[in-house]
Amino acid sequence: GTLVGRLETTSLSTTITLEFNSLGQAVARDAISTDSSAPDKLTTDQVRDIRYDDQGRTVASVTTRTEQNVKAQPSAPGAKPEVHTSVITLSNVQFNTLGQVTARTTTITKDSAAPDKITTTREYGLKYDDQGRASESHSETTERGGNLFKSVTSDRITIRYNSLGQVIAEKTITRDSASPGKVSIRELLAATYDDQGRRIGSNSRVSDGPNAFIETINSIVYDGMGRVTAQAGERTYSASEEGLQYSKFSSTTQYDGQGRAGRETSQ
Repeated sequence: GTLVGRLETTSLSTTITLEFNSLGQAVARDAISTDSSAPDKLTTDQVRDIRYDDQGRTVASVTTRTEQNVKAQPSAPGAKPEVHTSVITLSNVQFNTLGQVTARTTTITKDSAAPDKITTTREYGLKYDDQGRASESHSETTERGGNLFKSVTSDRITIRYNSLGQVIAEKTITRDSASPGKVSIRELLAATYDDQGRRIGSNSRVSDGPNAFIETINSIVYDGMGRVTAQAGERTYSASEEGLQYSKFSSTTQYDGQGRAGRETSQ
C-alpha cells in the first residue's frame, strides 16, 4: 500500500510518500522538503533498497538526494536551474539490546559537485545514558577520489545534559591525516540557553596543536528563522611565551535565499 503524510516543524515542511510490503515495512520512501530558513531551496530524497533485520529494524538503505534552487534563473538561454545531486548509502547498522543504534556507515557517492569523490563516515561505539540520550560517539570520515585521500577521526565523549535535555558539557578529540601527529581537543565546560532552547552563551577550552585558549561566548543573536546572525566573546590564550593573553572577537553572518552563509564579517 501507499501512504502520504506531511510533517511540519518550526521551520521545516516535508511531504512524505511511503510504500509498504506485505509485512508492513516501508520499501520506498519519497520526501520533498522545504525550509523557511532557506526558502529558495527544495530537497527531494528518494529512499530505496531498504533492508531490515529479523526484528524489523532498518539496517541498510540507498537515498538519492536532489537539492534545487527553485528561484535561481539560469545564466544562459536554455540552461537548467542549479541542481545538486548525490547518492547516500546507509549500511552496517548495529544495535544494542535496547534497540539503540551503536554503529553505522554512511557513504556519499555520485556527488554532482565532485563526481569522483567518495566520502565514507563510520560511526561506532555509540553509547547512551539512562534516558536514552547520546553520551558517547566515535567516528571516522574518509574522502577518496583521484589523488585525494583524507581521513578525520572524531571522538565525542563525556556528554552531559541539564534537566531540559540540553547539552551543557562535552569533549571532542579530533585527528586529521592532513596534519599527522596533531590532536585537536575542544571541551564545552558550560552552556546557557534562551527560552526557545537556543544556545546563547558558552565557555569552552580549546587545544589545537600548539595553541590553547579558553573561549567565552557572551552573546549569540538569531534571526526569525533561528539562524545565528551575530556572536561575540573573548579568548584567553595560555600558550604564549609572554604568558596569558586576551583578545575579544565578534562576527556577523548574512544568508542567501538557500540558507547558505553568503557574507560573514569578523573582528
